[in-house]
Amino acid sequence: MERNFKFDYNFRLPLGNNFLDVDIKSDARLISLRAPSGTGKTTFIKTIAGINKNFFNKNIIFTRRVGYVPQDSLLIPILTVKQNLLLSPYSKIDQLEEMADALGITHLLERRPRMLSGGEKQRVAIGRALLSNPTILILDEPFSALDDEMKSLVIKFLRNWIEKNSCDLILISHEESVSSQICEEFWTIKDGKLAIRKNP
Repeated sequence: MERNFKFDYNFRLPLGNNFLDVDIKSDARLISLRAPSGTGKTTFIKTIAGINKNFFNKNIIFTRRVGYVPQDSLLIPILTVKQNLLLSPYSKIDQLEEMADALGITHLLERRPRMLSGGEKQRVAIGRALLSNPTILILDEPFSALDDEMKSLVIKFLRNWIEKNSCDLILISHEESVSSQICEEFWTIKDGKLAIRKNP
C-alpha cells in the first residue's frame, strides 16, 4: 500500500529560461525553506498556495487550505484592519479579539493599511492568515520589519498557535536563528532542485 505524506510534491516549475524541479516527501510539521534569492522560493510557495498555475505535472491537485503571508503583506488598502483580518470566507470571527490582542494590534482595528508601519502590516497579515483556519501556514519573511522584542513575542505566539491548531508550517526566512527556533526540518534549493537538507 502506498504511503501518504503530509507534503508530497513532484512537479517542475519554469523559471525564465530555467526550471525548478520539486521532489519532496515529508511528514514534518515545521519546515524551513532557505535558498539564495532568484532560485524559485516564492514561485514554489505560490504554486502550493494555489496562486501560480504555471507548472508541469497537472496530476497534482492542491487541496489543503493555505494561510499565506507574502513579503509585502498584500493588505487591501480600502479595508480597515478588522476587515482585512476577516477577509477569508473561512475566518474565525469568534477568535478575532483574542488574535488581535495576542499580536498587539487591537488598537489598530479601525485603521486602514496606509496608516500602519511595516511591522504592524506584517502582524495584521499574520493574523489574517491564522484566522482563515489553515491546515498549512506559509510565511515568507514574516518578521523582517519587527524589532527583536516583538519578534520574540510573535514567534512564541505562532509556535503555540500551530501546536494548538495542528497546523503545518513552511517558513521562508533569511534569519537562521529564527528558523532554528521554530522548525524541525530544512528544505533548500540547489542546482535547480528543491530537496530536504539533512542539516539546518
